[in-house]
Amino acid sequence: MIADLGDELGTLNPMRATAVLGGLMTLPALQANTLRLETLATATAAVATGGQAPGRGRLASWLNNGMRGIAFAEDPPEDAFLLPVLTDFGEFRVFEGVFEKNAAMTDAFVEALADLSREEPDVTELMFEAFALMSLSEVIATRARLARAEYGGGSNGETIELPPSDRLSALGRRVQFSRADLALARAPYQLLKPYLLDVREEVGNRDSLRRRPVMTDGTTFVVGAPSFLLAAWRQRVAIQAEMASWGGGWPRSSSSPSSVGWRRVASRNFRTGF
Repeated sequence: MIADLGDELGTLNPMRATAVLGGLMTLPALQANTLRLETLATATAAVATGGQAPGRGRLASWLNNGMRGIAFAEDPPEDAFLLPVLTDFGEFRVFEGVFEKNAAMTDAFVEALADLSREEPDVTELMFEAFALMSLSEVIATRARLARAEYGGGSNGETIELPPSDRLSALGRRVQFSRADLALARAPYQLLKPYLLDVREEVGNRDSLRRRPVMTDGTTFVVGAPSFLLAAWRQRVAIQAEMASWGGGWPRSSSSPSSVGWRRVASRNFRTGF
């Protein structure tokens, strides 16, 4: 089980390890195994403090043996691997991950906040954050040469066949950014600050990759799980909405937050909670 891997994961360099795992999550052929990849990335981000690179053999062992208790929960691909979100500022490709309707729920939240911004000026910063995160997702999709609407495959619960070692390194670069890269991607550092997981913090003080999906060592930035980008944003919106008692502005096609609450609307399409 994943808890038994803690000591081994602790020896890893957190930035290099999560980069490789994040890169693997850009492969449509591994869509059926997303649960194992995201779970291992989350655990690695939480406990890794060492300097070792994640070798192909160790990764394969962890995913196929150490996490065999999680593999049974994987589902075959039923929905798209990646879908576009259309906004007034352009179209952005969003990775679905294990979340149900990740792109659709992001689209609903963007629409809701656009309406709310006329009455609640505080939501403007949240909108800027959304576009920064969607821009990151779009750049990753471009680097991976993915289609506008991509459908994946793979075999749920089966052995994961990893790419060769040299390709693993290349995959990791898909989700890695410098500050200059962030600026070019229209995802400036200041807008990403609420979503940064600083690996220089002690293990016990680190936040979850699910809430802070962009890892940093102060110089480099790694998207540890591309599908977490907009899920983390929706969680942040839901929390702020409930604190501020926002009630209007929800798209008519979606459930009203006044009746079920923003947080419940944000989380009801997730298989795993915040």
